[in-house]
Amino acid sequence: MDFSFTDMNDKTFSKLNGPSTVENMDLSRTLVKDLAANGLKGMPNLQDIDLSDSSLNDAGVANLVKACPQLKFLTLTGTHVTDECFLSLQKLQHLVKLKIKRTAISGKNFDKLVGLKSLVKISLAGTHLQKEYVQKFRKARPTCRLAIDDPEF
Repeated sequence: MDFSFTDMNDKTFSKLNGPSTVENMDLSRTLVKDLAANGLKGMPNLQDIDLSDSSLNDAGVANLVKACPQLKFLTLTGTHVTDECFLSLQKLQHLVKLKIKRTAISGKNFDKLVGLKSLVKISLAGTHLQKEYVQKFRKARPTCRLAIDDPEF
């Protein structure tokens, strides 16, 4: 389902009740902020969601994780998430790829993702990720690729 570049917001999203067969959703460049859980309840098979450049915040990530724990691919690039989102993301045991570029994250709670054994790549370009958190993560998960644009890492 592609809602990118639409005026979709939390109110209209909460009325959404897509078919249970939906596996992919694009909400990029929309006004969704906290992703009311009732908008996701009819989509138990959702595996891939793109929320890039939307108004999504940490509460929205928490709602998404709660409603769709089977997610494999998640794009949060350019959203309003902070380090608090990692507390929710650690519950996505099937997550394979995470794009969290151009966000305000610094790395606090980043170590919460260490336990996600299926995670193979995290895109972190354009963040304020601190070197100490990257080193700690790489030591614990050397096979997970971290895509970072800073040559110091």
